Amino acid sequence: MGQPPFGNEPGIPWENAQTGQSLLDTLKGVLLDPTRTFAQARRGVGIGPAVLYALLLGTIGGAAAVLWSFLTQGIFGAESAALPDELRFLSSFTEPGLGQLLMVPIGAVIGLFVWGGIVHAILAMLGAGGGGFESTLRGIAFSNGSVAVLQLVPVVGGMIAGIWGLVIQIMALKELHQTTSGKAVLAVLLPLGLCCCGIFAAIGVGAGLFASTLAK
Repeated sequence: MGQPPFGNEPGIPWENAQTGQSLLDTLKGVLLDPTRTFAQARRGVGIGPAVLYALLLGTIGGAAAVLWSFLTQGIFGAESAALPDELRFLSSFTEPGLGQLLMVPIGAVIGLFVWGGIVHAILAMLGAGGGGFESTLRGIAFSNGSVAVLQLVPVVGGMIAGIWGLVIQIMALKELHQTTSGKAVLAVLLPLGLCCCGIFAAIGVGAGLFASTLAK
């Protein structure tokens, strides 16, 4: 068993034993008391339990999101049918189905490692990644897995999960790396800000090109 980072901490329940009860205890702790939950995490336990946690709950939450999308498809089906024939095929890329369900667990794991790598790179640049990539990935995995179940709530569940997930990630990184709140906030929000700026820049360029075409 790995050594605890700060004293004889009890560890995150799911990392101590992968049982139904430990899953519920971890879910409750991460969602309702993330600071205390991550403050008691141990070092050296590996990423396996955390990745499994994110995979299990991420699959449940993602499947729920696809299901709600499928149930509401009929509401917006008329809008899709009203599209011109040359554009109607575009709606097929967003329609829920078996393909999306199969991609849920794959997307949960790939997204975890991609986002974890980006966040840890920012932490390293800020000199705040002392806990190593393992700590970053564990924090994000438990955060993502826990908020994923909020997608069981129709309509607003995904939005709540997105917002609260970012807050929990910040708390997790602060505790697991023993860094400041400011650096943890930057590590999580800076890549999102850069992404948003890139999107707005692309929209601006596209609008400019469209306007210049009309002016000809």
